[in-house]
Amino acid sequence: MRKVVVPNPPADYIHPSGTHVLGHPAVGAWAAYGRAVAETRGILIPQPAPLEKSGRSVLSYVKWAIVAWLVFLVVTIVFAALGGTENPSTQPLMAAMISLLIISFLFVLVVGGVIVGGAYGIAVFTNKHKIGAGGAVGIAGAAYMKRRGIPAAGTDHSPVFRTVGPIIEAARSGNEQQVPDHAKPWLIGAAAEEKVGLMLNALGPGWEVAHDIEIYENENVRANIDHLIFHPTLGLFMVDTKRWSGNTSVANGVFVADFDDGGHRARSVDTLRWEASMLNSPVRGIIVVVVDGTVGVGNGYAFINGPETIVIAVEQNMFGDMLKALNPVNDGITYSSPSEILSWRKHLLLPRM
Repeated sequence: MRKVVVPNPPADYIHPSGTHVLGHPAVGAWAAYGRAVAETRGILIPQPAPLEKSGRSVLSYVKWAIVAWLVFLVVTIVFAALGGTENPSTQPLMAAMISLLIISFLFVLVVGGVIVGGAYGIAVFTNKHKIGAGGAVGIAGAAYMKRRGIPAAGTDHSPVFRTVGPIIEAARSGNEQQVPDHAKPWLIGAAAEEKVGLMLNALGPGWEVAHDIEIYENENVRANIDHLIFHPTLGLFMVDTKRWSGNTSVANGVFVADFDDGGHRARSVDTLRWEASMLNSPVRGIIVVVVDGTVGVGNGYAFINGPETIVIAVEQNMFGDMLKALNPVNDGITYSSPSEILSWRKHLLLPRM
C-alpha cells in the first residue's frame, strides 16, 4: 500500500530544517500558505474559518492542471505545425500558449509533485473547524446538527448556532446535565479532545503540534488522527482522546475493560496503530487520553509494550504530568512527582533530564 502526503501543512508541521514531519520537503506555496495561516490564527481558536482547503480540492486542482497542461501542449504543437510561429500576427498568441503551458506545468510540479504514486494521503487542516464554536467541539456540533437534520451554520451569529451553541458550550464546560443524551457520545468526548489539544498547544519550545489530521483513500476520508506532536530530538507522537468508561488495564498484551466491552479497546488500539502506519515518519508512541474512566491499578496509566509502537493509556487528570515528562529540558519546572516523571520518560524511552 503506497503512502502519499497531500500538501497543505500548517507552519507547526514544518521542521526548522525545512522538512515536513510526514516526509516531504516543506517548499513552495503550500509551506508559505501554512506559515501565513499559522501566524494569523490558532488551530483551535473559536472563530469562523473562511479559508478551508481540503485534500480533495488539492487533488482536484492538480488533476485539472494536468488536463490543462495536456490541452495546452496539444494546441501549441498543432499551432506550431500550422506555421503559427512564422506569422507575426499570431506570434503573440503563440507566446501566450507557451506561457500557459509553462505555468500549468509548474503548478503540477510544485503542488502535485508530492502526491504522485498513490491514492493514500494525509491532509492537515489548519483551520478546518467552521462551526463557530471552533475546535473539536465544533466538529462534534456539526455531526450533531447533521444527524438531527439541522442545516449547517457558518458563524456564531447564525440562528442555527444560537440553537445548538448552548449545548456545545455546556459540553465544553463539563455540564453534562444540559447536554441531551443523544448528543453526549459526540460532544462530551469532543470537549475533552479540544481540552487536550489546547494543552498540547502549550508544550514547550521545540514542539510542533497539528490537530485533526485526516487520512484519505481515493479522495474520501478513511480515518482521523486527533493530534500529532513532533520534537526534532524526541520524535513523533500520536495523541488520541477516548471516552472509555470503567477501568482500563492490560491483559495478554491488550487493553481490556473491567466489563465485557466486546474487545472494543483492543480494536481501538489496532485502529490507532494502523493510522500510525499511514504516516511517512515512524511514530515513537501513541498516547490515549482516557475520559470518564480510570486506568491501571490506582496509578492512572498503563502501557502496552512489544515490537509494535508503544501505546500508553493515561487518565485525563494525569495527562498534564505526562506532558511535563515530554519536555526535553527542565526549564525550571517544578514537578509534582519527580519519580512519576522519570517513570514516564523510562516507558517512553526518552533520555533522562
